[in-house]
Amino acid sequence: MSRAKEWLDRDLASVESSEIAEVSVAGGEGTTLRFTRPAAGGSLTLEGLTDKEEGDSGKLSSLESALSYLRADDVADPSLSDARLGMTNATVFTAVTKKGEIYTATVGGTAAGTGQRYVRLAVALKPAEPPPPPAAAPAPADTNAAVAATNDVAAAAKAAAEERKKTEEKVAALGKKLQPWTFLVESYKAESMTPTRAALVKEKKQEEKKAEGQPAAEAGAVTNAAAAPAPAN
Repeated sequence: MSRAKEWLDRDLASVESSEIAEVSVAGGEGTTLRFTRPAAGGSLTLEGLTDKEEGDSGKLSSLESALSYLRADDVADPSLSDARLGMTNATVFTAVTKKGEIYTATVGGTAAGTGQRYVRLAVALKPAEPPPPPAAAPAPADTNAAVAATNDVAAAAKAAAEERKKTEEKVAALGKKLQPWTFLVESYKAESMTPTRAALVKEKKQEEKKAEGQPAAEAGAVTNAAAAPAPAN
């Protein structure tokens, strides 16, 4: 056990899976996998699936929760080179939250004699969205309603600015905490950030593919059966 364990704050990140808006995984296979969450909600979806493929919900769930309760077991020896840490051929996992936080995990090799991977973490924040254009001036008869609407807009803008400031302070503090170190993270957690496409995608089940072409034929059979005359007595 290194002496770093005596002072190390092991909690690195805690981002709920529902807060993740998009993810990309670059490296490993030499390609970049991109995942987005549908506007209507639901699980992250891998871009580029064919009609014969579907995502493995279990593996996608692990990907979504990769930053949930992410903890370090130790820090790497600062004297180790990038080559020794496996950072010269690392996989880069990037997750963007609904608030615009950008978490980047660079996942290197396995520490000798352990079940841990070397991981570097960084966090940034997307630029703030520009404020919406001012509303058109109301008709004179709607003065009271206009004043109320103006107050609502001002209150919403103030709340958004306060929330943005909190997020900026959080990102700055977390970035300062993470930036200098290479952490050792349990392999199962690191592997949730380094999936291959083959591990995330499966072929649609044969019965599902067969069912796709059946409704019209089945409907026709039912219709014909209903139209058939009753046998004479």
